[in-house]
Amino acid sequence: MASSEPTSQGEKALEWYAAHMVFGYYVVGNAEPTFMYENVVLFSGFTSQEAFEKAEALGRESHVESTLTIGGEPGEERFLGIKRLITCLAAPGDGVEVTYLHLRLQEGTSAREYLESDEASVLYEGD
Repeated sequence: MASSEPTSQGEKALEWYAAHMVFGYYVVGNAEPTFMYENVVLFSGFTSQEAFEKAEALGRESHVESTLTIGGEPGEERFLGIKRLITCLAAPGDGVEVTYLHLRLQEGTSAREYLESDEASVLYEGD
């Protein structure tokens, strides 16, 4: 049962959302990421906009230590944005990552294309 049923006072109940948060891992100076993760993280909100804003705030606050290296070269993590926000039927806690996708962009595909299109060419890698 979805948690969006009105309360006895007619108010909207708190709902849960899964935010697909996309992070790029770049060799310092490169315009496109070497690889990306699409983390699925749960957020609560009375509206999808509220949950979306929480997800973006957490993404902007996330960072990896400056000792990150990619292929032996200095690297950096960047929060790229929210790919999608999905309403959940369960009610876990804020900020709990439930799964992730490890992927690489195909040659000629940009991180922006991936974020804005369902037809971007990527390779999904298992861990």
